Order: sequence, then C-alpha cells, then structure tokens
Amino acid sequence: MCFHSLAPSLCLLQNRYSFAVTAWETLTGEVPWAGLSVTELVLAVCARQERPPLGGLAAASPFPFFADLLGRCWDADPARRPSFGELATLFEEAAPQFEALRCGWKWADETTAQSRPKPKA
Repeated sequence: MCFHSLAPSLCLLQNRYSFAVTAWETLTGEVPWAGLSVTELVLAVCARQERPPLGGLAAASPFPFFADLLGRCWDADPARRPSFGELATLFEEAAPQFEALRCGWKWADETTAQSRPKPKA
C-alpha cells in the first residue's frame, strides 16, 4: 500500500518492492506469506525483514537472473532498490537469453549464439 499524501517520495520505492513480490508470485505460482494474518505479515516483513524464498528460483535456469533481481528490489533500504529505468535496462540486456528460452533453447551465452538452431515456424 502506498500512502501518497504521507510520503509521496516513498511510493515509487514501495512500488519496486511490490513489483518484485508480484513477479515472485508469477514465477513460482505460490502465494507469498500464505496463511499469515495481517498483523503477522507486517511483523514478518517490517520487523523481521522477511522476504519470499528465492532458493528455488536461484537453482533453476534462467531464474538466477530473477532471484538476483527480486532480491535487489526487496533491499531493506528502499534507496538501494533499482529504479524502474534500471530494471528496464536489465531486462533489455537479458532479452536475447529470454528469446532463446522462448524458442526452446537452453540458457546460453554469446559464445554459443552462432550454433543455436533456427526457431520453428
């Protein structure tokens, strides 16, 4: 939740955190903090600085990219979270690897780009 009237400068910082939670939920198919009451959730996130687990994402390719990205968006210091401009740049830089996945190729670096099969029509 963003309280525009209380701290407008924090709203965008909170939105990056929310983006990461939504992305985590989309990637894992799980509900973050399932079963917690609102009070338990506030204590977990704000007081204990708990975040959804990234272990499963970090272990499965191409998800280490996302695990690192989400972790940065959840930094306890909102000022250290990447801006949406930085996020866009990171996604643009990773786009060739995502395209390879979409076409059924394995995660690959630029040295193997020439040996990739052509996408199926």
